[in-house]
Amino acid sequence: MFKEQKRLFDYVEPEIELIFIALPKFNKQLDELETLTDKWIYFMKNAPSLEIVPSTMETVSEIQQAFAIANETNLNPEELADLEEREMFIVDQQGWVSCSGELKNELHKPENKASQKTEKKESR
Repeated sequence: MFKEQKRLFDYVEPEIELIFIALPKFNKQLDELETLTDKWIYFMKNAPSLEIVPSTMETVSEIQQAFAIANETNLNPEELADLEEREMFIVDQQGWVSCSGELKNELHKPENKASQKTEKKESR
């Protein structure tokens, strides 16, 4: 059981499991990984030498995220800046698409169509 340090109440967290391992003693190969714990241990031991996420680990999105973070830490400053620029471009494009969709929805609302018709009549 975990305790909060200042107020001393108990943290009830049945989902947490602490596992202590000695990485040099973990010798399972990719085809031998059976549990989620096996996959995480394999990741911690082998991430520096892996180029891509192994297919046996692709189903765990958190491990994919961990691989992405590990890959970013291995980039030189120029590569990291390039990656960040590409990520910002993608986010900007997603924002643009989202805003244009919202604008389109706003223009097609019945109350906006009525005001557009009124504006057209007034301009004649």
